[in-house]
Amino acid sequence: KFGFAIQYEQPCSICVYSGSLAQASGLRSGQILAKVNGCNVLDARHDDVKRLVYAKHTNVLVLEVSSAYRSKVLRW
Repeated sequence: KFGFAIQYEQPCSICVYSGSLAQASGLRSGQILAKVNGCNVLDARHDDVKRLVYAKHTNVLVLEVSSAYRSKVLRW
């Protein structure tokens, strides 16, 4: 749906698919998911993070990601 997969847990990282909306938005594989729609997910389990990402009650997905070098907030 968004062009990325969630990997691992506590913290979760992302794997971005080439040519996807996620890649076009600036996401990069290996970045750590810090927040999903304002909810801190650094200590969350994989399934809980997935539920937040794919929640049906919202039309907007806001991710805050971090890497070794910087943090970034992305909105869909």
